[in-house]
Amino acid sequence: MNNSYDIENLIPQREPIKMIDSLIDANNVMAITTLFINSNNYFVNTEGIMAEAGLIEHIAQSASSQAGYLAISNGKDKVPVGYIAEIRDFHCYRCPHAGEKLETTISVDDTVGNITCISGKTIIGKELIAETKMRIYINEDS
Repeated sequence: MNNSYDIENLIPQREPIKMIDSLIDANNVMAITTLFINSNNYFVNTEGIMAEAGLIEHIAQSASSQAGYLAISNGKDKVPVGYIAEIRDFHCYRCPHAGEKLETTISVDDTVGNITCISGKTIIGKELIAETKMRIYINEDS
């Protein structure tokens, strides 16, 4: 994996909704990303707590970064745009706080046509804080 990629070259999201700082590792079946949670994060409330929706978006963007990495690695000019088609078995064990760093691992479970099924787990340190399964529709033409 080439860590010289700017994350904005791998995902279509931009501030204020960009929810990944870096892609640590990626291949055909998995990706690992990080996000340091700033107090001005779109999903952080006035008490400094990130909403569950922020965790879901972070996991989805982690999958998007893997798709972008693979597209660029395969010589494509632009990264595909993905849309969450389904969220299943979402469990939030605790909401993270501003000042904490998320690390998320996504695994590709299956791909059928333009639908990719992933599993995602988010940790802080060694503490599992969220996990889910998603189906993501990939629009290769966008």
